[in-house]
Amino acid sequence: MQIQLINPNTTAAMTEKMAMAARQVASPGTQILAVQSATGPASIESAVDEALALPGLLAQIKAGEAAGVDAHVIACFGDPGLRAAREMAAAPVIGIAEAAMQVACLVSASFSVVTTLGRTVPTAHRLLQDYGMTERCIRVRATGIAVLELEAQTGDLLRQKIGNECRQALAEDGVGAIVLGCAGMADLCTELTQELGVPVIDGVTAAVKLAEALVGLRIRTSKRGDYAWPPSSPISASWPSLLRHHDVPFSCRPTQPPKPPTPEGLYDEALNTPAHSDGFCHLCRHVSRRCRHVHLVLQPGCAVHGPAFHQQQLYQRLRQQHL
Repeated sequence: MQIQLINPNTTAAMTEKMAMAARQVASPGTQILAVQSATGPASIESAVDEALALPGLLAQIKAGEAAGVDAHVIACFGDPGLRAAREMAAAPVIGIAEAAMQVACLVSASFSVVTTLGRTVPTAHRLLQDYGMTERCIRVRATGIAVLELEAQTGDLLRQKIGNECRQALAEDGVGAIVLGCAGMADLCTELTQELGVPVIDGVTAAVKLAEALVGLRIRTSKRGDYAWPPSSPISASWPSLLRHHDVPFSCRPTQPPKPPTPEGLYDEALNTPAHSDGFCHLCRHVSRRCRHVHLVLQPGCAVHGPAFHQQQLYQRLRQQHL
């Protein structure tokens, strides 16, 4: 069994720390393939960081699917790109925040999250709401430690800061478990569990064990509903090579344009459509010189899209109006 552990940021030391924690709990025969984004931020601590990390993350998902890995783990507590990754992958994709929260609910009636900076607390609350955990999580606590500080500070200082926050959670929140809110804390959970006498759950290790369970049960990502292959969309620059499945288009539909509509008069009306002023195309909303609806049939289309896209848009519009 091969599990791809993806660090969405570009900090190699953090990738190695996650990999060590994952390999300590992996079953015999499970291979942990630790990778990180080739491009993006060194840490993910804001919405901008998350957005910049997604291209590199999705590229690793695509590469793992092409290599035939059995499961993917997104090793960032914000679970960046989780839904997009599940659309791209047939293998299970697990975010460490969701994994840690689910495991905490199996062993305790309530839990608190101990995370990094205060600015990441709203993200944790959003995830709690998305995962239906708002009634189980009592509080999200920030230690004031930046993600990169988890690599720079000494082990004793980290344990003291994080340990103190965990003790306050137990004393003030009345919880029975602690969820560590950063993949960079993965190496601390065993020691903190023994010291505090309650489950201290790290998302990396929890996600690895859940991935093993899903693979063992032969459960893969559903391709119906929210995680169905995404439809093909025209994408500029280097994006098409990233957002195409390794063997079939993401839409799982024919790539050829649909056949022309058969009712007589549809093309006649299209050809008689008045010209629009220079500016954006009224169908594709992209800038196009001398844009006409007729150019969708007779000309290659605007500078952004090819003829197949415009023909398909025209056919859909004509069907809506006349059929």
